[in-house]
Amino acid sequence: MNDDLNTPVAMGVLFDAVRRANVAVDAGDNQTAASVASAVREMCAAIGLQLDVAKDIDADALAKAVALDAARAAKDFATADKLRAELQALGYLVETTKAGTTLRHN
Repeated sequence: MNDDLNTPVAMGVLFDAVRRANVAVDAGDNQTAASVASAVREMCAAIGLQLDVAKDIDADALAKAVALDAARAAKDFATADKLRAELQALGYLVETTKAGTTLRHN
């Protein structure tokens, strides 16, 4: 009964999940990062923590970011530029690095 909610362990699990999401982002694995981020939000909600998240990145934008990375890898810069413009038109700030594309709400 004294250990109903072991807060230090719960926080450790949350921070481990955030670390895994960051590793996925650094590796350009946006799908894994999005999945882990979703799990973190659910865990936070379960223990009553509220995250200050303005907006999630929708699946269509995430798919366009993955396609943008594929186009860049194939050196199809016309398609990459088109996808970047589409993402910007959707209101995203698009940052492209060697590790991949990062989207942020503008």
